[in-house]
Amino acid sequence: MRYFLSLLLLLVPLGALAQNDALSSIGQLTWKNRIILAWSNNPAPLKAALVRARTEIDERDIVWFVINDTQVETNYAGPLAPDFAQTTSHQFQKNSRQVLLIGKDGGIKNSDTELLLQSLFRDIDAMPMRQNEMRETRSSQKK
Repeated sequence: MRYFLSLLLLLVPLGALAQNDALSSIGQLTWKNRIILAWSNNPAPLKAALVRARTEIDERDIVWFVINDTQVETNYAGPLAPDFAQTTSHQFQKNSRQVLLIGKDGGIKNSDTELLLQSLFRDIDAMPMRQNEMRETRSSQKK
């Protein structure tokens, strides 16, 4: 019994730490990632398009979230806070069908009613920070 209680006391703080590591706001991704937020009553086609574009998405440091009420589909590797969908929807005053592109600086760079990936990629590639990233990639490939 004593062993069980000791083990339980050790596990409770670890569980609390794990929840603190969960992504609760996209603000936590500022300066690390660009973000695509999409709200849809039918998330499957959006998710499929984003999964197909994985190479382009990875090249541009994009983390995407497709939100349907309280359900979230994402390429984010870590855990999400239980209220992530609600918090994000409230923060961005979402419509039932909306797509946002958020830059690494946290600013909204594009807003549309549909997911137009090639257009979003062009917008990203025109950003000064992305231009610098592409230059750095080219110069490191020449070495």
